[in-house]
Amino acid sequence: MKQPSKRRRGVILTLKGWDKFQAAKTQVEFDENAGDNFSLEELSDRTLLALHTRSVA
Repeated sequence: MKQPSKRRRGVILTLKGWDKFQAAKTQVEFDENAGDNFSLEELSDRTLLALHTRSVA
């Protein structure tokens, strides 16, 4: 018997949601990472998303 997937698929952010995500990411990078950008691996760990999930359409 197959168990339901725990992955969230097909989540699309609105422009406002994307802007909020970017602002929050920038603030955390400043606060916790001395202003340096997070690596894709770090973002993946923090957001619980696969490395290549993020894309811009």
